[in-house]
Amino acid sequence: MGRYNDRHIEAAVRECERVVLAWGVHAARLERRREVLELLQRMGIEPHCLRLTASGQSEHPLRLPLGSGLVRYLDQVGKVEKPDAPPL
Repeated sequence: MGRYNDRHIEAAVRECERVVLAWGVHAARLERRREVLELLQRMGIEPHCLRLTASGQSEHPLRLPLGSGLVRYLDQVGKVEKPDAPPL
């Protein structure tokens, strides 16, 4: 987390079709998680994740089965919206 990290996140997000959160369970104790979510909200980005952990964190991809679909990450307390359509 360098001083220009937010600038790099903003630049990368502008190039993406979709932002997928995947920081895993250990992020629960870090304030940076909330800062990144607030940054994405200011940019008007609706983040997605593959699944939530039991504690409401975005699951890390190494912990998931192949073929996990995306769900919309709704807010900073870790809620997801189940997709109406098949996984992306």
